[in-house]
Amino acid sequence: MKVQKTRCDRQKLDWFQNREHVENVNLIPVITETKERAAKFEKFVEENEGKRRRALKKYQVERKQNELKEKEKSELSAQLQHLQIRHQLLKERVDKYKAYEVYLMKILDLLPENYLEYGADTLVMPIIRRHETLSITQQDLLQRLASLAEELDQGQRRLDLLKQEHNTYKLMTNKEMSELQTQWDRIKEKNKQLEMTLHIHQGQSRDQVEEIGSLLIAVKNLGQQCHLQHYGPLEDMNMLTIMDMIKEFILEKADMERRALGLTDSGSELTQGSMDRGRKGSALTRNTSSKVHLKSTSKASGRSELLSSTKTMQVLDQLEADDREETLLGVFNDQATSDSMVKYLRFLTSAHLQNHADFFQHFVEAPSLKAYCTQEVEAMAMECDHVEILALSEALDVSLCIISMDGSDSHLVYHTIPEGSQPSLYLLYKTSHYDILYKRREH
Repeated sequence: MKVQKTRCDRQKLDWFQNREHVENVNLIPVITETKERAAKFEKFVEENEGKRRRALKKYQVERKQNELKEKEKSELSAQLQHLQIRHQLLKERVDKYKAYEVYLMKILDLLPENYLEYGADTLVMPIIRRHETLSITQQDLLQRLASLAEELDQGQRRLDLLKQEHNTYKLMTNKEMSELQTQWDRIKEKNKQLEMTLHIHQGQSRDQVEEIGSLLIAVKNLGQQCHLQHYGPLEDMNMLTIMDMIKEFILEKADMERRALGLTDSGSELTQGSMDRGRKGSALTRNTSSKVHLKSTSKASGRSELLSSTKTMQVLDQLEADDREETLLGVFNDQATSDSMVKYLRFLTSAHLQNHADFFQHFVEAPSLKAYCTQEVEAMAMECDHVEILALSEALDVSLCIISMDGSDSHLVYHTIPEGSQPSLYLLYKTSHYDILYKRREH
């Protein structure tokens, strides 16, 4: 069984091999024919590609030739148009000169036949010479006209340059004149300010002289009332000696009052009177010490402040004795009293600024702090600034709050002086003015 199966398999294998061989033999002519046809097609494609390239090259060459011919044609057209225009001009010129030709022909007709035999004696020669002379003259005139036109152009150019230079110089001159005018205005304004400052200083000097004279008279009168025998005659003393004598007299009186207060126990009425006298004596002592201190810093300002401080202490004593509102209004509505108190506060502010010059000198715009105090602080009718408010607040040891209104959004702005303290006085700032604000009374 196995042998038969093997034979069968071999027969099948041989049959398949024979069949494959027959198919290969039959496909060889087909493959060969296909290759030949493919080779012919490739050759056909290459020939078509070569023809296409030659046709494209020929097209490009012909296109360039056409472009050149079109360009040449446009140039020839332009030349033709130009020649036509020239022909038209020449034709017009011929028509114009046709009259001369007719004229000359008529002249020839009128001339005799033997006119050439006369030579230089003919009538035509003078005309010809005249024509030549006029032609030469015309040429000279044309040359002179050309030269004059050139000179005119040059002169016009020079005139334009001169105008330009004149305008530039004019502008520079106007600028210099404007600068000089500005400087002159500044100098004029500065002179006006200096004149005003001089008048102010002269007025201040007169006021200071008057105040010094009043101060000297007051010191001498006070020296007569407080004279001590061991100082000698009053006429032989100078002002410093008189003030030392007054100080010693006041200290003795204060010491005597203190001793009398310590020894007297006789009743409340007597004790109360002694306390009033002691308070007045201490106030007078403080007033005298302030005079001495101001005299050591600035003699003229100190003497002026002495009168103002005396008036101020009198007003304070009057208000302590009578604390009614009518009395307060009457005192402050009196012009002399009000000015004296304002002047005292100005001198007090000036003294505090100069005693603390190391701190305040950086906040003022003046050659020196002393000059600033003389011109801006001690002078009456001068507006105060933040520096003066701070100095007076520190001198009086009073904390205050300034309330102002911001113009952008109407928002209230609070400034406490000195910063971080509890204010005891509230001021509303308006344009160059301060109003006192009072707390609303509770009913």
